[in-house]
Amino acid sequence: MYIGIDVHKSSCYITALNGKGELLWGREVETKDRGWTEEIDRESRIAMESGTFSKPLYNELKERGFDVLMAHPAKLRLIAESSKKTDRNDSFHLANLLRMEYLPCSWVPDKKWEEIRNICRRRVSLGRKITRTKNEVHALLARNGIELNHSDIFGVAGLREMRSLDLSDSEKFLLASSIEELVFLTEKASEVQRTIAFHAEGNGEAKLLMTIPGIDYYSAMTILGEIGDIARFSSPKKLVSYAGLAPRMRESGNSSIKGGISKEGSSVLRWILVSAVHSILRCRKGNGRLKKFYLHLIRRRKPKQVAVVATAKKLLRIIYAMLTEGEKYREGDDLLAYRKIRRMRSAATSVTPKDISKNLERLRGQS
Repeated sequence: MYIGIDVHKSSCYITALNGKGELLWGREVETKDRGWTEEIDRESRIAMESGTFSKPLYNELKERGFDVLMAHPAKLRLIAESSKKTDRNDSFHLANLLRMEYLPCSWVPDKKWEEIRNICRRRVSLGRKITRTKNEVHALLARNGIELNHSDIFGVAGLREMRSLDLSDSEKFLLASSIEELVFLTEKASEVQRTIAFHAEGNGEAKLLMTIPGIDYYSAMTILGEIGDIARFSSPKKLVSYAGLAPRMRESGNSSIKGGISKEGSSVLRWILVSAVHSILRCRKGNGRLKKFYLHLIRRRKPKQVAVVATAKKLLRIIYAMLTEGEKYREGDDLLAYRKIRRMRSAATSVTPKDISKNLERLRGQS
């Protein structure tokens, strides 16, 4: 029996097909209702689309011993482009794709990897909010023709001067609001960063990646959280494809055209790899091979962003080899790696187990 479930917050539609694709039954039930599981045997296969409300149902069915697959939403073109998009049709297509072995599956991390990924994604989200708030402050200063002579206008001296600026009442209010928001977000980011350090302290793979100049415990844990178990990738090519860094390919007849990167994988993984490359290029020691590769592309008149993305792809292949073989980065700087680990331990010791539990519960509620 093949089961397709279209899951929503309060209800879901379930369709059951036999091996020939014939409809056995279909009905709408409450999402919390599990009565329908009594009508299927343990040999049945179940498919559902990855989404906000799918994970709790997926986990429960897995724990009860059912064969459950999570479909990749971006690749379900049959459902997305259907002229009759209803819950009934969606669940039918899921069951039918599963029956024909055409279901595009999505990786579902176990509890360990899900917690790491959620924590790191929270830190990424806070970082983006901090950047947006800083840009709002820059825009406010620019429209008032103000330039502050500080290397970091968001440092202690810069914030003190901004609070004393001669502005209109409305602009003072907006600036004060942005500064208040920035302080709050920075504190929250530091709190999450300490939690990441706590997890990185006991993670040998994170310490391996930290031997790469330009990768600290935050970026190492973010990379690991997005990749998961490296053993699920049989080759570096598949990992590159998962990250969306493989080129698009168009083939027709005798012609073959390569385009830009597919961007079909984890956007967070691509972002952290590109950020790591920028840090690598700023490092004075180590990474000679990666720097030479980047500069070679620049000399060939490749645009800087193209060169950075290509270097990120090469970095990911190196990461694959390191994690697969359990080896540290060969061009790494041991003193720099030691300093990063010491900084990580310092941040980790400031977090109590109670703080970790509280943060994890908060993150589970947001995921």
